[in-house]
Amino acid sequence: MKHRDLLYPPTIALILLATGCTGSLPAAFRLQQQTENFAAVSGINTKVDILFVIDSSASMEPHQEKVRQGLAAFAQTYLKPTWDMRIAVIPSDLYYAHSSFSTYLNAPISASYVPPYINGRSSGGAPGRSAGYTSTPFIQNLFSYDANRQAGQRYRTNAAGVSLAQLKPGLAQNWGKLLPGNHDGPELGVCWDGDDAPNFITGLVACYHRDDPANSQYHTGTANCVSPNLANGETAFTQCVNTHLNNTVHTGKPFLSTTPPTGVLGDQAWINQLIADFTVQVSVSTLGSYSERSFSSMLQLLEINEQDPHTAFFRPGSLRVMVHLGDEDDQSMILDSTQAQPFTHYVKNDGSCPSGSCGNFNPNNCPIINGARDCCRHVDAQGVVYGPRDSFGCPAPDYILPLASVKSEVDGFFRGLDNSGASGNPNYFVTVITSLSGTDVRGDRYQSYANLVGNGSLIMDIESTDYRPIFASIGAGILQKKSVFQLTKAPTSQEDMIVKIIHADGSAITLSAAQYSVTGAILTISDTALVAALSSTDSLSVNYQPKQAF
Repeated sequence: MKHRDLLYPPTIALILLATGCTGSLPAAFRLQQQTENFAAVSGINTKVDILFVIDSSASMEPHQEKVRQGLAAFAQTYLKPTWDMRIAVIPSDLYYAHSSFSTYLNAPISASYVPPYINGRSSGGAPGRSAGYTSTPFIQNLFSYDANRQAGQRYRTNAAGVSLAQLKPGLAQNWGKLLPGNHDGPELGVCWDGDDAPNFITGLVACYHRDDPANSQYHTGTANCVSPNLANGETAFTQCVNTHLNNTVHTGKPFLSTTPPTGVLGDQAWINQLIADFTVQVSVSTLGSYSERSFSSMLQLLEINEQDPHTAFFRPGSLRVMVHLGDEDDQSMILDSTQAQPFTHYVKNDGSCPSGSCGNFNPNNCPIINGARDCCRHVDAQGVVYGPRDSFGCPAPDYILPLASVKSEVDGFFRGLDNSGASGNPNYFVTVITSLSGTDVRGDRYQSYANLVGNGSLIMDIESTDYRPIFASIGAGILQKKSVFQLTKAPTSQEDMIVKIIHADGSAITLSAAQYSVTGAILTISDTALVAALSSTDSLSVNYQPKQAF
């Protein structure tokens, strides 16, 4: 676990209700004692917006499970109605929302094929359905059906092939927006037994549990994703799956909010519901693209979702936390009209171009590593050779999206949201959870981005067996940002200060000197338990003796 903590100007706005003036006091010429009140809206600001961008490729299942298991402690501390927190989750292939991929999404991806599982037969010893699918509207669109064929042969893919847009309608319908049914649970897939992953669910045991009504272990809905029946062979892998015939693992909420709706009590039952919804939403599934582009997907959300006032997630004045989780390095690329499919402008280790053109990049410029030309691997300071070695290769260097451009776009968006000007504080930090070492999938771009953003950004190891410390570090980062208050002038000393938390009912808590510290004009509440217990209706009152006149 690594931390990147930099000292930045505090992010919380102030309301100054009284100003100081000079006055004659016994035995000294002193400034008049003054009081600054930090009101609930602009002072004790509990608004936090957290975006999770989770790698949805096939290798991520164990890591998504660790995310689900690591939520409880974090959720009990932060997912409560006293904090005004929002959480959204998107997959690493949200970049498909870019218009350049429209042709790719609508092109056929398979030839005519008789799928045993679809027809109610087992495949390779895996459990099959007790019967073939019934003729539903979706089946008519995706598969041809002929009742005159023998049983087990009646369904087959259309000769023209099935497109990604047919398999996953959300890809062609507002994939870049936070809407119910899009990113509020596992993405949709078809139970399959071919070699077409990641477009199909090929884990037939999961299909057997989720997609065969005759199976006694068959269960639907979010409850079985959150709490699978282990005694009956269920796991989160078998239950956190959505198929066209069993598309029931959705929260119905485009994003989560800790603020309960009018008429709903913010009690433990509400917190438990938030935890369950969070568990479902982080289960984005592993049916996404092998070209994992976490940063591009985040930018597509800002470009599409945040421009629509009906779907916008981020709020002016909030603290923003961007969490990027991926077991391979980010492959975000510069997009243009020639981006025909995800691996356009990719180059293989040997310098060949697997799909289309390498663009303006000349593969002959690739370095020689271990005696051979290698376009995708690198040598670190310790002489370790690392980088992708799979058949897809890597983005051609001329097309990789510069991290400085990513940060510039994010900074500009949040400054515009806050109307803080070109030099304003964008008020966010990032947490990257990625591979920190090794010879293959090391997340160098993730780590470099966290270092570039700074402001307390965190770098975490995706191979950790327990994610609770990772979530605890994110929570600590939030509390640290929400503990800092900028006074108008530096106080003389803590001896002259009275610091109070004032509740909405008029009751107040006076802080002891051990619960806060003062450095210059910055007051920091050091009692993190106190900060975590703050409510959006609380206010802070600071009475102090300034060192200098205003």
